[in-house]
Formats: sequence, C-alpha cells, structure tokens
Amino acid sequence: MTPDGTGLLFLLHHATTTARLTAHAAATDLLTGERVDEGDSLTVGPLDVAVLRLHQTVRPRASGTPDLRRK
Repeated sequence: MTPDGTGLLFLLHHATTTARLTAHAAATDLLTGERVDEGDSLTVGPLDVAVLRLHQTVRPRASGTPDLRRK
C-alpha cells in the first residue's frame, strides 16, 4: 500500500504454466499500462510478474494487512 492508501498487488507466478485469474477490483497493470476491470480475466504467463495499482482506496484491517474488498 502506498502512503496515500492506493493498493498495489504484486502477482508472482512461479509455475511453468499460464495462470488465468479473475479480477476482483478495477486496476491498472503498471508494467503494461493495461486496464483491468472488476470481473475481467487476467492472464499471467509462466514465471511472469504483474504489478497492479488498484483503483479503490485500500484500508488496513486491524491486523495490519490490507483489505482489498470493495468499500
């Protein structure tokens, strides 16, 4: 999480197969500039990385870990 509350999600894919995920929030991939909307498919290639900037404010939970659910 950045100081202004913007959530960053780092996806590190260690497998040698492609991963297909469903976005649970709108975000922009900071490495490609591609926008992902909630419900869109996101593909992460083998041994690949994605860095997503979430388009909503993230609020820390009491435990200190970010709560990435929509507010």
